[in-house]
Amino acid sequence: MFDSLMQKPRVSHDIRLIRVAGDPREECCMCGTPTETWAEAKDVPLCMSCAETSNVFSIPTKRQWLVSLGVNLDPNWRPYST
Repeated sequence: MFDSLMQKPRVSHDIRLIRVAGDPREECCMCGTPTETWAEAKDVPLCMSCAETSNVFSIPTKRQWLVSLGVNLDPNWRPYST
């Protein structure tokens, strides 16, 4: 019984992905591959491959991702939240 559970690794710490249709696709925040999936909790693009090998704590925040792209953010900038 436990062998079947251990054979197939699942996405660590339940990274929930959402699919965003359309082009241009954003580059994955971890590897740079164009992707149409985003990590819902962090609101950053994340490809399926990186989602399978990462955990939620290793994914950058939206601010970290934008800064890594060279975006000059206002110190008071906050990501949109509902």
